[in-house]
Amino acid sequence: PSTPYGALEKRAVIIDSVRNSEKNVLLLDSGDILDIVVNTLRHKYVLQAYQYMNYDAWIAGDQDFIEGIEFFNKNYMNLNMTLVNTNIKYQDQLLGKKFTIKKFGEIKIGITGVIQSDFHKYIYSDAKESIQFIDQNKALKSVLAEMKGQCDYVVLLSHSGIDHDKLIAARYSNDVDSY
Repeated sequence: PSTPYGALEKRAVIIDSVRNSEKNVLLLDSGDILDIVVNTLRHKYVLQAYQYMNYDAWIAGDQDFIEGIEFFNKNYMNLNMTLVNTNIKYQDQLLGKKFTIKKFGEIKIGITGVIQSDFHKYIYSDAKESIQFIDQNKALKSVLAEMKGQCDYVVLLSHSGIDHDKLIAARYSNDVDSY
């Protein structure tokens, strides 16, 4: 935990190995790419490493705002990985996209993301004052309705903690059974 950046190069090698041996690979991240200590140079290099790994989609975690909203907008939003987000707003606009759909042959996989609405209290930067977290249940219900009929399967990237994730799964499992 005190040195969370080791082995990004090993992760990249494993990802490449899987992609070279498997036909359909979906690479996702549920947030907290950065750690809780401000270190702008190191964080830029970490994001550069993520850029090379070609993630398909991700949801931001509270730690991803440690460098502030300007850093986030400049460095994350230019990555070649899609930020899927239903409930984080900046200047009254959702950050990223509500969802994305990836096709594997005839199969369409819808990917969306949520962060627990009260995680704003863990943000230690100017971002805490400039971003809003809307209720994740209302946001998720709305985006699932929007995704209905557009995909065969739904993947939810959640940055909410395991106990809360279990509640989400129980609450929405019937909603996605009909996809």
